Amino acid sequence: MKPLICAHKGSVYNEITKQTTLAKNKDTLQKTKYLDISSISVIVDWLNSLQLSKKNINEQNIYEELQNGYLILRLIQLYNPQVEIKGIFPKARKKICAIQNLEKALSIIYGNNPYYYSMVSSLDIYEQREKKIHILLIQLFNKFEFSILTRIAAPLLNWYNQTLRKFQVPLHRETMRNPFDVTPRAHYKEKVHLRGDESSNEEEYKSGETKWKDCILNSFATYVLFKDKVEEADNYTPHIVNDFSDCIKIFLIFYRYGYITQEQLRHANILDIRNKYFFLGNLLKKLNIPIVLQNQYFNNPCEVAILLQLKFIQFFIRNEGYEKAIDLDEEHFFFSDLFRQKDYQVE
Repeated sequence: MKPLICAHKGSVYNEITKQTTLAKNKDTLQKTKYLDISSISVIVDWLNSLQLSKKNINEQNIYEELQNGYLILRLIQLYNPQVEIKGIFPKARKKICAIQNLEKALSIIYGNNPYYYSMVSSLDIYEQREKKIHILLIQLFNKFEFSILTRIAAPLLNWYNQTLRKFQVPLHRETMRNPFDVTPRAHYKEKVHLRGDESSNEEEYKSGETKWKDCILNSFATYVLFKDKVEEADNYTPHIVNDFSDCIKIFLIFYRYGYITQEQLRHANILDIRNKYFFLGNLLKKLNIPIVLQNQYFNNPCEVAILLQLKFIQFFIRNEGYEKAIDLDEEHFFFSDLFRQKDYQVE
């Protein structure tokens, strides 16, 4: 029997490998290099909230903070304490020490994956190549937080909503259904034809929308690219931002579980938005809860930042237990009785 001859086996192999998940992820990550650091500023706030550096990390000094690899190694140890890392250089002033730190960090993050190693190297980080570092930051946030947030968003918001309903201020339905705000635009509804015909009934649209969400929320890279494009053409404010950006519903949760008094809650309600964030920041600091929602968010709220802050708050309350919780049923508590205001409308 003669051997089969495949004249273009190399090109066929390349076409097949382009369809793998890792290859597609790499292509998506490559597109993020065109994003400015401001598009992923939530990652900077996330790193600050973890207090891994003595300095306040900002959009200018983050490249220098990552240069010697020590901050990345601390991040890995925080999220994966079971991982044993030996031979760390905390200061790593010399290039050889910094590169060694970075190589250890990347070997853990990438797991010797050639697709990702070809994207960001230890030398890229050491030489502070901004676009490469942006890709790394997106990978880190996706690995340690975003992939978790997409899984827990629904039960997390349901936990908040159970209490807020007792205050007669439940979360908006769209907040519960679509917290990341990835609803397809009207033109997408017209293009969904699951049966192969020209019909576009409600059932088909819902199926198409679910598929659309799964695609966008597949990774932080796909999400941030989608949001960056949407924000250029749309000034629409997501429902989760309307629900939480003034902090009042967060204060209600702290009141419910005994961490602020009714008097403090009344006082917080009459503060302007800047001072509401200041009050929230002081409260979170006092309780040793990571602070993600900084003052900059009262002008430019972010869905991911809100969800991340809600996650940290819930984790703290559950970890501390519910001994301080107030029995709202026994008190026959009504939100309107506390604030005596008519500007809160329940949908």
